[in-house]
Amino acid sequence: MKTILPQPTTNTQEVLYTLITQGNVSFIDFSHLQGFRTRVSNLKSLYGLKLNIENKEARNKFDRVYKYHLHILPLEERQKAIDLYFELYSNSCKKKSV
Repeated sequence: MKTILPQPTTNTQEVLYTLITQGNVSFIDFSHLQGFRTRVSNLKSLYGLKLNIENKEARNKFDRVYKYHLHILPLEERQKAIDLYFELYSNSCKKKSV
């Protein structure tokens, strides 16, 4: 059964939304977001989400190699991530209405 997620309203929700919908996330998805690594770290440490990490390499426009982490959401953590997403979403909606 496919779950319909509401559009994210915070940076943390946006990172989590991408993890749920794509199954993985990296700084390449969020090059515009200051604090991307902090958002991923918070999902792991504050909310207990378990993510697998895959080391990746790519080349920049000057043909120089750089390395980065691809954060992968395991299938067994997907439902926990969806539940967390709805919790974070409802909390952000409550703050807007106050």
